[in-house]
This record gives sequence, structure tokens and C-alpha cells, in this order.
Amino acid sequence: MAPLSSRQIARNTIALYFRTFIVLAVNLYAARVVLATMGIDDFGIYTLIGQFVAMFSIVTITLTIASQRFITYEIGSGTTETINKVFSTSLNVHIIAAVSVFILCEILGVAYIENFVHNIPAERQEATYWVLQCSLIALVFQFLSIPYTSLVIAYEKMSVFAYISVLEALMKLGAVLVLPFLEGDSLKIYAVLILCSSVLVRFAYGLYCRMKFPDIRYRRSMDSKTLREFSSFLGWNLMGTGSQIASNQGINLLMNLFFALSINAARGLAYQIETAVSSFTRNVAIAINPSIVKNYASGHFSDMISLVNKGARFCFYLYFAISLPVILLTPQVLHIWLNDYPFALISFVRLALVNCMIQSLTFTMDTFIYATGKIKWYQILTGLCQLMILPLSWICYRMGQPAAACYNIAILASVIITIIKIQIAQRALPRGSEFNFTRDVFLRVVLVSVVASFIPLVIYRYITWTSEWGLIVIITLLCLISTGWTIYELGLHNDERTLLLNKINYYFNRIRKIITR
Repeated sequence: MAPLSSRQIARNTIALYFRTFIVLAVNLYAARVVLATMGIDDFGIYTLIGQFVAMFSIVTITLTIASQRFITYEIGSGTTETINKVFSTSLNVHIIAAVSVFILCEILGVAYIENFVHNIPAERQEATYWVLQCSLIALVFQFLSIPYTSLVIAYEKMSVFAYISVLEALMKLGAVLVLPFLEGDSLKIYAVLILCSSVLVRFAYGLYCRMKFPDIRYRRSMDSKTLREFSSFLGWNLMGTGSQIASNQGINLLMNLFFALSINAARGLAYQIETAVSSFTRNVAIAINPSIVKNYASGHFSDMISLVNKGARFCFYLYFAISLPVILLTPQVLHIWLNDYPFALISFVRLALVNCMIQSLTFTMDTFIYATGKIKWYQILTGLCQLMILPLSWICYRMGQPAAACYNIAILASVIITIIKIQIAQRALPRGSEFNFTRDVFLRVVLVSVVASFIPLVIYRYITWTSEWGLIVIITLLCLISTGWTIYELGLHNDERTLLLNKINYYFNRIRKIITR
């Protein structure tokens, strides 16, 4: 199967943006409604169990990356028979992983509730165990959905992925809305309804794949060669993901050790903002990633390099366009959102967004390195850089540095990791192929960042505003105009500018025809 054209990739990106916006809006509203419906105590119980189950997301993340890589690679280079082998092996691995994690969680979950979860009323103990069981069964179905989701993404059916994600979010919202009309324990009922949504999502993906990909069928047997490659890839990727999670959790513990609880709260709030901004930016990478893997698998290295570099620039531009007004207006945004907040949150948010901006440069490069299948040294080196954040932060805190020091260290680590990734990517290319990442991506994004920030920064710093909302509106508009103009003039190639103008003229003419009818 040939990689998609730029026009189809753009359509997939739009579909993913639609998915992200709807899912984010629905989840934010649902969280507010479920808190009001169940009450703070039951909501707290559900959150505690949810956080315990979420610890095993490290396994689902690594399985998702491995499945998408191997299935997409075979679609780009293999036959229907080899795709079947990879898909069946992947699903079998997920079944084994699901059963293993379920048994492990059953043992650890009971110990967690009995020894680490306190202040649960005696009459809510049964409901707590009920939530645990429902959450674990839902996790099993999440495991079993991954190969089918990977198949849909590998064939670049992003609109289907978006529709099913929106359907899942709406089912969760529906579960919240019907709670007041159902008799019984609302916590138990909500847990069962969320479990039902996970089951329906699994069957929705399975039904679609069965209808649209009739040649791909599950087989109980596993291909030994594929299993060895899959397991090796999974193991190294698990190490890298584990290093990142261990670093993040370690920083949380260090902050709790050296600072007040308000600092931990500030870090949690900063993470929410960072996640919300990142969810929009990653859509570009998700839309481009399958084509990168397919081009590598089929030996079209020049096309792959073009996609990697183009994706890196566009990911950064989108992240920068969203982050610039948030970075400048952080105190005002936090005041409107939270009213009262820890002062450290301002620096946390700004530094976290800068760090993610640097990381966005390598979203598509990561996919290229994963496509090679040779990720041993990639995971070792990047994992060590992630883990070094922890002892360096401890040293800074012992020396009396502020809580934001860990973010400065994380930014330095991200710069070093970016350099490592560029070197690994260059070595992975065949002789004669030039990556040109520094010239084509890095210099352009630095130039765009400096030029686009200048006017909004000057106006924000040196003009006094009496209206908070007026400041937010003016600075946001200035940021969007300045960023848009700078990206167009300095950040795009000539052919990209021509394509953009043609698209604008096309839609402008369509709107004019509709108006003049």
C-alpha cells in the first residue's frame, strides 16, 4: 500500500483535530458532572482506583508503539500473508499481556486498597472492590483493542479512529447523564457503564476491521521470527518509557520531600495544561507517522526524510502558535481558570511548555527511528538522560534552588536528547542520504520563534493594561497574527506557500459562491 499524499495527510490531520477537540471538551464536562452526581467521596474513590490502574499505562503505551510500528512496516513492504502473521502475533502478545497484567493487578490491587488507601468508610469498601474489578476488566479490553486500533491507524483511516474515539467519549458522557435516573449505588453503576463503553469500543474496532480488511484474520499461531523481533522491540521500548515515568514520579516525590504540598499541586496543574496543548500538536505526527514507516519499509528514503522534516516543522509551528500566548499570559490565564493558585505554577507552566516545544521537534523523528527497528542505543541513551534529571534535581534542591529547577534541568536534557536522536537518525540512513535536519528544521524554527515573539513580547512588557480581558484578547490576536505571518514568510518553503495560497483561494471561492447564490 502506497503512502498517502499530502492532501490526504491534511484531511487526516483535520479529522484528528476534530477528535481531540470533541473528546477534550466532553471529558472536561463529564468530569464536572460526575463530581456533582456521585459526590466528592465516591469520586475520590473512583479516582484513587483509576490512578492505580493508570500506573500500568506504561505497558499499553509500549504495546501500542510496537504494534503500530510492525503492522505499518508490513503494510509498506510485505504481503497480505506477512501482515496476517504480524497482526496475529501482535494480538496473541496482547492477550498474554492482558492476562498477566490482570492477575498482577488483582494481587497488587487488593494490597493497595488494604494497605495504602485510607479514609474509605466501611460501608464503601464493597463499592471500592467493585470499581477495582470493573476497571481491571476494562483494562483487559483496552489491551485487546490495541492491535485493531493499530491496524486502523496503519491503513491511515484516521476519520474512523476519530469517530470511534468521539463515540467512546460520548458513551462516557451518557453514563454520567443517566446516573441520576438509575436506582442503586451510583459508584458501582458508573463503573459498570464505563466498562460497557470499553467493551463496545473493542467490538467497534473489531467489526470495522473485519468488514474493511477481510484478508486480515486472527490466527492462534504465532510466527517465531516476528515474536522475537516484537519482544526485543517491546523490551527496549519498555525500558525507555519506564525511564521517563520513573523520572517524572521521582520528581514528584522530591518535590514532596523538599517543598510544601502546594508545589505538588502546582506541578499537577502544569501537567494538565501541558497535556492539553500537546494533544493538539501530536495530531500532525499521528497523521504523518504511517507514511514515514511505509516510505522507510519500501526504501523511499528521500520521501521519508522530507516527511520527517516537514512534520517536525509543522509540529513545532502548531505548538509554538498555541503556546506563545499562554506563555506570555500565564498569570492572566491562571487567574481566570483557577482564581487562586500557587505562585510557582507560573514558572512551571512556562518552562513545561518550552520543554514540550523542544520535544515536539522530534515527534516524527522518533517514528523514523522506530521504523528501523534498531532502538537499543536510542532507548539506552535517551533513557539515561531522562533518569539523570532525578539526581541533578536532588542536588539543586539540596543547594536551596527553587522548585522550578527540575524544569530547567529537563529542558537541558531535552536539548541533549534531541542531539542524540539527530545523530542516531543520520546513522540509520543509507550512505548518500542527507538528513539536513539542522538546516531544514532547526534554523527555521529558531528564526520563526525569535521574530514571531518580538512584537507581542514588547507590547506585553512595556504597555500598561487596565482590563485583564482586553490584555488577553489583544496579546492573543497579536501572537496569532505575528506567528502566522512569520511562519508564512520565514518558516515555509516556496512550494508550501504556493499550496497554502491555492487552498485559501479554493475555500474563499467556495464561500463566495455559497454567499452569492
